[in-house]
Amino acid sequence: MTKLTISFILFLVFPRITHAQNLITTDLENFGEMYAQLPRAKSAEDSLNLIRSIVLAKGTETFKEYVRQKEAQNNFKIEGEYLNKLRLYPKYYASVLKQSEIFKSKKMTKKVNNVYDKLLKIYPEAKIKPNVICIGIMDDGGKSFESGQYVGLELFTCNSFADTTEVVHSRGLMDYMKATSFDISRIDELIAHELVHLSQFKGNSEFFKTFKGTPKYIPLLGEGGAAFIADLVFGFKATIGPGTFNTKQFEYCQQNEDKLWQDYKNLTDMSKIGDYFYKNTKLYPVRSVGYYLGYQVCKKYYEKATDKRKAIKEIIEVTDYDKFVKDSGF
Repeated sequence: MTKLTISFILFLVFPRITHAQNLITTDLENFGEMYAQLPRAKSAEDSLNLIRSIVLAKGTETFKEYVRQKEAQNNFKIEGEYLNKLRLYPKYYASVLKQSEIFKSKKMTKKVNNVYDKLLKIYPEAKIKPNVICIGIMDDGGKSFESGQYVGLELFTCNSFADTTEVVHSRGLMDYMKATSFDISRIDELIAHELVHLSQFKGNSEFFKTFKGTPKYIPLLGEGGAAFIADLVFGFKATIGPGTFNTKQFEYCQQNEDKLWQDYKNLTDMSKIGDYFYKNTKLYPVRSVGYYLGYQVCKKYYEKATDKRKAIKEIIEVTDYDKFVKDSGF
């Protein structure tokens, strides 16, 4: 297995700040301002200028890092992608904005702050960055950047509160967003999951210095560890939720656990790793079964441990992946 392959897997998986900085909604407000002015645009160029002058020019550093990455990866100007999506799905974006009003409440701010506090209580070494709530181009729900955690709200709001009358005609997109969406009032559970990823990921050069084991266990313990610790932060009351699994995924995986685990342990073709984690798959009737398997491995490891705090640290900071899986007894 080459370092390039392992780097790709790591890319897929993964300053102490004040409470006031834990949740940043500047980009959300910018998008709302732009959207309100769009009906007055008389041409495509007018619309593009609104996107440039409000969403892009006024964006936070985290949002600008997201834009730079997307433009470099796809060789496009992101304002054009915004305009295309807004023309295709105006009702959906309007419903996303409606749901986003929850971020104006002090209750939501308090819930997010509590996640940071609870994670630091069980794992004081946690790396902490602000979560920057944005509305993007339906292509990315979360990314970690130097300045903060990018959260693409539009990928998580294709729920019972959304207007999907336009999106429903794009079957693949609809299925993709449905699989990642939830009641946005529970976004603090997703934030817990993403905060764990911050502490897991060391950067490729440091990772290669300490990594031992089989590459297929990197995403297993990366995603499974984040899901388990997120559930632990909520006192195991978030097993079904945005930081872990939806009901259909959990029930299927629970009923077929032995077969799924044998399939995964026997996996040798790393080109199929995405079927277990990051994409819709034809292998099973649900996606992301690797999250469930990794969660169960970490749960067993935690339950066997006599020193729970040490076990939390070992789940997040694992370096010998094969030994960890073996020691879990799963």
